[in-house]
Amino acid sequence: MRDIKKSLKTSILLIIISLIISIGIKFSLKIDNPVFLKSYLDMNYYENEDMYSFSGHNLELKYITNKGDKRQVTSVIFDNAPYLDLIVSENNISGFMTFYNGVNSNIESYGPYDIHTVFVDLDMSRRNKKLEEVIELDKAKVYFNNGESMDVDLGKIILSKYKENQSPLDSIGMNGSSDGSSQSIFYVTDNIFVSKVYSQLFEYSRDLLEFNIDKLGYLEEQDVVYNKYEHLYFTSQFHNIEDPSRKLSRYDIKPNIYFEDKDGNEYMKEVQNISYTPNFNFKDIYNYLKSQGEL
Repeated sequence: MRDIKKSLKTSILLIIISLIISIGIKFSLKIDNPVFLKSYLDMNYYENEDMYSFSGHNLELKYITNKGDKRQVTSVIFDNAPYLDLIVSENNISGFMTFYNGVNSNIESYGPYDIHTVFVDLDMSRRNKKLEEVIELDKAKVYFNNGESMDVDLGKIILSKYKENQSPLDSIGMNGSSDGSSQSIFYVTDNIFVSKVYSQLFEYSRDLLEFNIDKLGYLEEQDVVYNKYEHLYFTSQFHNIEDPSRKLSRYDIKPNIYFEDKDGNEYMKEVQNISYTPNFNFKDIYNYLKSQGEL
């Protein structure tokens, strides 16, 4: 009987110790505020007859919260462009409701953390303001539905006016593979001289990827001749990103090809299909929060 009581006390003590350890771990992993992930994106906007709008797709922002945090972002105002009229929601702006029984299905859970997705769309009348050809977006103030707000660094987003023009360089295809490599192919309709291929976002991403143009190899600023009816190839591949402070960032780089035709007319052509989207898991989220001093 005495042994049974002793065993019972030992079991209860172990349960209490385990509970204390679990509570301690839970509190040690808790973050004080939402943590926004950085994005490095080349994006275009359309200048329609009456409105400005993003071309192709919405801007998506992601942030980390403690599991079960119910707040939602309702507004984003960029420091460099507070005049932009943006539609902001954690519902999918495409028109499909993403709530089921009052739960935001755009939230992904990883251990004690949730990843929220914020959809941002441009819906601005041309009568309000004439937009610049290029707008750089980085820091912003975000507002939540509980009345709170916070200043955040969202990385670097280069928003450029979309220009559709005829040039002696036609995009004819893109392809990618499971190893993260991709290729963009152009067809040359007249003799051209390529001087450089450049994006402002190379400053933040060039060490993370291989990006080459045939006939030139590594990107250097020197003229390369492409003759009529030739093909021009770009290949790219992101490295396996090991730096925890950069591993959860999103990259979508669209450098411009700068070139001239035989008559000296200057052109730019956008190269697409150079992107990196992080795969989330508890380990990488934890390491990211540690790298940012949040834990």
